[in-house]
Amino acid sequence: MRKLGTVLEFLQDRFSAGLPHSILKVYVVAILAYHAPLGGSSVDRNTLVTGFLH
Repeated sequence: MRKLGTVLEFLQDRFSAGLPHSILKVYVVAILAYHAPLGGSSVDRNTLVTGFLH
């Protein structure tokens, strides 16, 4: 679960820097392409990540 926290922190840092949600979604796709599923699901389908993006 630590890795999921790292992903969420990364996205939060980018959001706090003013990046729009559309760019954050691009980051999620890139993470998905290079990392194994986190917490039993792929990054783009993880409920914490999808909740953050909405």
